[in-house]
Amino acid sequence: MPGSRRQKRIIVADKISGLEAAAFAVSICARGIELSNPRARFKFPFWAFSVPSGSDYGTEWVDNRGYEAVAARVLEEIKKPSGMDYFKKLQSRLACAEERLEKTARSLKSRLEALDDPELVRQYELFVEEYSRYWGEGVTTFLYEGIISEQIMQSLSARYPQAAAHLPELLRSPYRSFMFLSEQALSRIKREKNSDKRRELIRKYREDFFYLRANYGQAPEMTASFVARQLQHIKSHKAPARRSPVKMNMRLRRHERAVMELLKISEAIRDTRKQINLIGSYLLFRFLDEAVRRHKVRAGLASRAFWFEYKDLILKTSKIMPVLKKRKRFSVGYDGQHCFYLDYLALKEAVKKSAAAADISGTPASGGLYRGRVRKILVSQDFSRFKKGEILVAAMTRPEFLLVMKKAGAIITDEGSLTSHAAIVARELSKPCVVGTKNATRLLEDGDLVEVDASQGIVKIIKKT
Repeated sequence: MPGSRRQKRIIVADKISGLEAAAFAVSICARGIELSNPRARFKFPFWAFSVPSGSDYGTEWVDNRGYEAVAARVLEEIKKPSGMDYFKKLQSRLACAEERLEKTARSLKSRLEALDDPELVRQYELFVEEYSRYWGEGVTTFLYEGIISEQIMQSLSARYPQAAAHLPELLRSPYRSFMFLSEQALSRIKREKNSDKRRELIRKYREDFFYLRANYGQAPEMTASFVARQLQHIKSHKAPARRSPVKMNMRLRRHERAVMELLKISEAIRDTRKQINLIGSYLLFRFLDEAVRRHKVRAGLASRAFWFEYKDLILKTSKIMPVLKKRKRFSVGYDGQHCFYLDYLALKEAVKKSAAAADISGTPASGGLYRGRVRKILVSQDFSRFKKGEILVAAMTRPEFLLVMKKAGAIITDEGSLTSHAAIVARELSKPCVVGTKNATRLLEDGDLVEVDASQGIVKIIKKT
């Protein structure tokens, strides 16, 4: 099986963000990149993820210089007359792939319990191959989105100080994200007064969006009680009045128009990739549930298995359990040629960033000015701590962050681009947002008073707690 656990090594890389994750679900990312890289036009030089001992929150690692080189090649590509074709075809292929994967997941999710052990393993291996291949093809945008977003905003802001105010118009496209469709469906449920029709709409919502609660750390089922909680927020949330639009007096240069077109296509690719990720993670955890049920092992222990150890988890449980009990931390990744799956923390930061108080800068993703107190949210268990009007600071946001984002006065993330989840949602909610700061979660703490100037991409620290 791929990996190099026999060879202990330390890898120097660039830390970019964090998220909650279990080895079982996040380790498959390395496999997806490995499968897609040989066929991809723009190749991954490096990607890794590590989780320290006793934690369910890990760190993502990249090669900044390598990614910058790829982004430069992407910019050269889109200067060509047919330069956008590759990305348009990728968007189309990925949309078809999502439909196929969703069909596979729907077919499997109710049948797993009836399969005998060998057939369960066989179906798992077939699904993993399909999921990782689809996800890996869509991950291309991760290489360049943040870098290109930062560059285009620097270019525009140098000539137009209010460039961030024009982003909704510049990035407008007919594409509708799966979260947008989810919100539409919830609104329909909320408006329905007939109790029988309402129950049917809830049933359909749970069926259509069965995967929506999944992430790399867990995948709870889409229950009726969860939908009811979502509806409460739909009722209580009234979208703020949109700021008066700034008169569109910007003239984009040819390369800037090309970049905006690329970002619109990339938004669709990224969104579909995320949908594939949620569907894949959902079913992975259903397979894991079967291992837990059949062999009476703890879910937390079973989730320490790397994706390729599932066969042993089912067929050689007693043999793998000592391995999993020892695996309290791990590192997984792809080094440009091979995957690695390691039972220790193998990543070391290339350049240690200072944690001293300083103003923070990033990419302005949704314009506006807001002053308030920071609330740092790293894992979903922190959501209940968030109070209305606080400034959300996160490594990155994902679909499950939506309810918190609605309550936020402004949004700041370590990672992200103009087409990231945080940026898109912030523009829909008309909330100031700065993405791609790289170190906001390290520089800011709960209660810090800051001013977010999202038109300039600056976060000014006014008072530390």
